[in-house]
Amino acid sequence: MDLKPLSRLATPLLVLLKVQIFVLIIAVIFDVTQIYLFQQASQGVDVVDSLEAVLNGNGIVGLVQVALFLVIGIIFLKWKYRANNNLRNLSTHEFEHTPGWAVGSYFVPIVNLVAPYNAMKEIWTVAHQQEENTRFLGLWWGAWIVSGALGQLSFRINMRADDLESYTYSAAADFVSDGFDVLLNLIAIVLVSRITTAYQQNYAEAGSQDGERRDEFTDDASGF
Repeated sequence: MDLKPLSRLATPLLVLLKVQIFVLIIAVIFDVTQIYLFQQASQGVDVVDSLEAVLNGNGIVGLVQVALFLVIGIIFLKWKYRANNNLRNLSTHEFEHTPGWAVGSYFVPIVNLVAPYNAMKEIWTVAHQQEENTRFLGLWWGAWIVSGALGQLSFRINMRADDLESYTYSAAADFVSDGFDVLLNLIAIVLVSRITTAYQQNYAEAGSQDGERRDEFTDDASGF
């Protein structure tokens, strides 16, 4: 069987999701500060120096966010691929979604509104070895869809901003998007830790050393 320990991806993924939350909180602080400074500027207060510093800081945070998003996205997709692949080999369940499609469906327009959720639901159910309540998965997927919509809205408002009032709206849109992404990352932490823990509790990976790390990962996951 072609099995690779799931926790070797889950552990760094959970760490990076925590780092992303920290960065998002910093971004939210910058967003609130920008809103305040733009409002002050609209009232005639000289905030040029302060605003320049905040915009530069927010720009740096934005670059870090993009880098983290890409790295987390890659590791998350690898984790999902491995979870699907391992469970196909270890369980008797007839999977409807292949490991490749569980990942590739994210990149197919229209299909990506449903298929990734269905693939994750299959992983969730098989990992728990029972018809586990899937309401949490609906929360995760709903948060993912809303996050994407808020990100697109924020981007469009930013692109159209050309005066103090529109810049204020732009900062407010960033605030809402960044704030919601904190929630999304918290949900993702619970999702990854619950699936990985259930998988490790219910399946033994033949020929791997994952069993030796099971207790350690379970103890770490319980803190989320």
